[in-house]
Amino acid sequence: MKAHVFQPKRKGEKSPFWSARIRMDGWPKQKDFPLQVRQKRVAEEMLRAMVKEFELEAVGLAPAASIRAAASKPLLDHLAAYLEAVAASGKSKNTVGAYKRGITTFLSRSGWKTLADTGPAGFDRWRIEHEPSPKYANDVLGFLRTWFGWMVRRKLLAADPLADVTKSKIRNDGCKRAAFTPEQLDRLCACVPPVRAFAYRFAAYTGIRRGEMNQLRWGDFVNLDGDAPAVVVRASISKNARTETLPLNPDAAALVRQMRPDLCQPFEWVFRNRVPNMDTMHRDMKRAGIPPTDATGAKYDFHALRTTFATMLNAANVPPRVAMQLMRHSDMKLTMKTYTNASGLPLAAGVAALPSFSLPKINTPQNTPEGVVLGQKPAFPVVTCRRLAKSRPSVSVVSRWWTLAGSNC
Repeated sequence: MKAHVFQPKRKGEKSPFWSARIRMDGWPKQKDFPLQVRQKRVAEEMLRAMVKEFELEAVGLAPAASIRAAASKPLLDHLAAYLEAVAASGKSKNTVGAYKRGITTFLSRSGWKTLADTGPAGFDRWRIEHEPSPKYANDVLGFLRTWFGWMVRRKLLAADPLADVTKSKIRNDGCKRAAFTPEQLDRLCACVPPVRAFAYRFAAYTGIRRGEMNQLRWGDFVNLDGDAPAVVVRASISKNARTETLPLNPDAAALVRQMRPDLCQPFEWVFRNRVPNMDTMHRDMKRAGIPPTDATGAKYDFHALRTTFATMLNAANVPPRVAMQLMRHSDMKLTMKTYTNASGLPLAAGVAALPSFSLPKINTPQNTPEGVVLGQKPAFPVVTCRRLAKSRPSVSVVSRWWTLAGSNC
C-alpha cells in the first residue's frame, strides 16, 4: 500500500489545494483524490481516514464508496437507469413497461424515496394497508427483487433488502382463467359487431395475447391465400422476445381473409384500438348470457381466450410438446397445468375409451371351499378346532398353523 498527499501542478504552478494519491494492495494502478483543503495537516488526516476506509472495504467491514453514494440517491433515478439497462438487454417493450408500471406504482404507494427506506417491514406494511391480490403482490415482489438484484451486481447495493420476504399464498382459484366452450364463443360473437367478433375468434384460434394482437400488422400474415397460412409474432412485440411463426387453423385463415380490407398495406394495423377492453367484454358477455366466472370460480376475461386455445389443443389430443410450442411457453407445466382448464377436457370420453376386459371371478362365502382363508396368497388350510389341550399353549395361526392342524380337534 502506498499513500501520500501532494499539491498538483498545472502549467508549472502548484495548486493551493492538496490531493491524495493512494494505491492499495490489489489495485491495478494508483488513484488521485482531490481533497479541496489548503492545509497539509488537514490533508494528511483526510488521507489516513481514506486509507482506513479502503482497508475496511477490502475485508468487507465497510460498504464500498459506490454503495454509500447510491444510498442517498433517489430511487426513481436508480429505476430509470435500471429500465434503460433492461431495454438494452433485449427485453420487449411490454416487459419493460410492466416493470415500470409495477415498480413506480409501488414506490408511490409505499412512500419509499431512497434505499434507506427499503426493507421487509415497508413491503409488509404495503401489503396490509393496500390489500393487493396475492398474485399482484407476488408480481410486484418479483419486479422489486429483480431490480435489487441488478443493483447488487452493479455494486450499488450490498444485499437484496427483500431477500427474506415470503410470497403471498394464493388460497383460492379466483385468479385462474376459465375456458370458453364453443357454444359460449358462438353466443358471444353473435351479439357483438363483426370487428369485435373477429378479435374474440382470432384470440381463441391462436392464443395470441392482447398486447401482441394490438401490434399485429397485415404484413405479419404469410401465405394467407396459400396452402400453409401462418401469422408471425415478431420478437419486438412478443412477451418472450422471440420471433415465432404460428400456423393458422383453416377456419382462422378464412376468418382473416374475410376481415382483410381491400388493398390493405403490409404496415397497416390489424387490431389497433379494436381489441375490446374488459368493460366492453363484460358487457358483451352479459348480453350473451355468460357469467363472469364458471362453477369452479375461474374467471372469464380476454386472457381466458388463451386458456381456451390451450384447452382445445389438449382436448383434440395434440401432443403436449406441440401444444407447448404453439402456446410459446418455455415450460411444459405452464401449458399443461396453468393454461389447460380441466373442466373443458373430455373426461367422460376418455374413460369411455378404455378397453373392455373380463373381470376375474371373485369367490364369495357361499362358494369358498371349506378350510381356505380368503385374501391369502397362497391360501392355507384351516381346520375348525373343537378344543385345545390344556397342556398345550396357544400359538399363532399364521406362524404355527401346522401345530393347530395336529392338535386334538
